[in-house]
Amino acid sequence: ITIAGQTLAFRKRSDEDISSRRPKGAALPLFVLTVFQLLVFSEIALRYFEELNPLIPAAFLGIVAAEWCYFGIGRMIRGFEMLAELPVLYLSTLGLAVCCSAAADQLAKQMVCYAVGFVLFLLFTLALKHREMLVRLQRPVMLLSLALLYFTAFFGTTVNSSRNWLKLGGFSFRPSELIKAAFVLAGAATLYIIIIKPARQWEFLIYSVLCMGALAIMLDFGAV
Repeated sequence: ITIAGQTLAFRKRSDEDISSRRPKGAALPLFVLTVFQLLVFSEIALRYFEELNPLIPAAFLGIVAAEWCYFGIGRMIRGFEMLAELPVLYLSTLGLAVCCSAAADQLAKQMVCYAVGFVLFLLFTLALKHREMLVRLQRPVMLLSLALLYFTAFFGTTVNSSRNWLKLGGFSFRPSELIKAAFVLAGAATLYIIIIKPARQWEFLIYSVLCMGALAIMLDFGAV
């Protein structure tokens, strides 16, 4: 089949059962990441040796311990693959290094955010793996995410001409980042639901339009 000058060739599948191939584990990439994290910590420790914040070694050792505990526990779960988590841990390490260098006084807050994000990630993946739970969560997630978006649109804090931040106590965050996860969850649930009830696809379409309306009000088009 040739489409726009590109030829696609279909070939007969070999008799080899590709499902029997075991994917390469994440132990080696995780080990390399750990070495990188320790090197980053060593550089920061040498740079700020005389005035080293005690939270810095605790933060790096904490993230290393957490990722290896996660890997060890995950190995006991059938079908566990630590793939998407590795680049996230790498980016988290870079963010931690920037925080240690530029705003060490905010390190405790940063670690709390990491912990909350990790817990939300576990809950999110758990919901995606259980169809019944995913379907039950669809409507509450859509309603809560819309309420959060429109509350931010009218009562949020304006930063760089966009009213897209909320401040709660000593923490500030962009709700639109959380809505991205909610949007994926609601969309995944819709794929299950419309098989049985096709009419419910309109719920997700209306939800999408309302999300775009909130982003337009807060002038946060970068979240799309």
